[in-house]
Amino acid sequence: MFYKDWYAKLFGFGRVVPVIRGWGVYQKCMNFCLEKIDTGGWVHLFVEGKVNMDHRLLKLKWGAARLILDAKIPPIVLPMWHIGMDDFLPNRPPYIPQIGKKITLVVGNPMDVKNELKKLKEMNFTRVEIRKRITDLIEKELRAVRLQCEEMHHKLHNSR
Repeated sequence: MFYKDWYAKLFGFGRVVPVIRGWGVYQKCMNFCLEKIDTGGWVHLFVEGKVNMDHRLLKLKWGAARLILDAKIPPIVLPMWHIGMDDFLPNRPPYIPQIGKKITLVVGNPMDVKNELKKLKEMNFTRVEIRKRITDLIEKELRAVRLQCEEMHHKLHNSR
């Protein structure tokens, strides 16, 4: 939720959909994201559910897995991790971009979980169990991408 009108306008240009923490995976904004996916659109999710201030991989939320499970055609997941964005644009006031900071972004391999979904459904897993398994798959891949990003960032920016 955006607490100031100008935040809503700014983030609206970036196609950001506000998610209310604690309202669960079936809130209106998640249904809106599902509609986007079902009509061939894309959504960008921050699967940790909040701004990560201390750079640890936090426990992932189940929202992405809910969208994958409920989509007419399961979308491709594109895991990514970045380092240095908060050096460029601090997470605390004053929110002033810092020119010249180093940012590293690693985009992992596309994940097609269609076969895994099919297998879990055939094994009669519950919807909650399927969401948990899919979330675990995404988390495993995200950990690998994070490690790549950390190694690349260190190699590119600390070896000079």
